[in-house]
Amino acid sequence: MAKTSDRSAEIAEQMAGLAAVPSAAEPEPEHAARPAPLGRRAERAMPAETPRPDRYPHRLTLTVSTEQKQALAMARATDGVDSTSRLRALLQLWLDDERLRARADKLALADSQRDRQARGRR
Repeated sequence: MAKTSDRSAEIAEQMAGLAAVPSAAEPEPEHAARPAPLGRRAERAMPAETPRPDRYPHRLTLTVSTEQKQALAMARATDGVDSTSRLRALLQLWLDDERLRARADKLALADSQRDRQARGRR
């Protein structure tokens, strides 16, 4: 169990380092205040039922560790940016920045290989 926490902490640290590198091409965004709740029904809606912007017609499912989920929640509490927007921004950086893409792909490949090895041991 400690290996998972150590790996999650390592990944969170690396992601924080990636986020700390400012993009010279884009100005720092001004963070808007947190939007008001949409109402009791919207708060209870399942993710597949929630409306999505037209510019993002596809939905992905992402499984994360407890530490990663807590880090995203803490970041939202700090700056008001929701996890979906933050992860979309990371994906856009991955698309735009060849060096960042190579670093992220290297981490992803290692993580994928560990997962395959763990499944083989079961």
